[in-house]
Amino acid sequence: APAIPQMVDLIQDVGDGQSLGVLVHRYLPNDLPLSALKFGPTLSQNEKAENLGALRFAIMTGLGAPWFPLSVEMLLNPSFSTKINVIVFISELFWRFEVKGLGRNQSSSE
Repeated sequence: APAIPQMVDLIQDVGDGQSLGVLVHRYLPNDLPLSALKFGPTLSQNEKAENLGALRFAIMTGLGAPWFPLSVEMLLNPSFSTKINVIVFISELFWRFEVKGLGRNQSSSE
């Protein structure tokens, strides 16, 4: 199993796709296997973009709708003005996974 980095700053740590990817994997393991993500303390911008692209695809596929309100660029380079958008996005994920119960019927092979 990969070494999952500890999330320290919500806004900054979402930008590399590691922590959020593991969270989405928990609910959508067939759509986002851990092997699709890159892990490490110093990911390149390209590796971060690949993680976020895989995350975006998994959410859109796994939730059955073209729903991913943030651009990869917005997550890669978060700013003060986009902070609320990231928080709302994470809240929406929580609502869809925990309240609506979406994504729980998959079994993980990892």
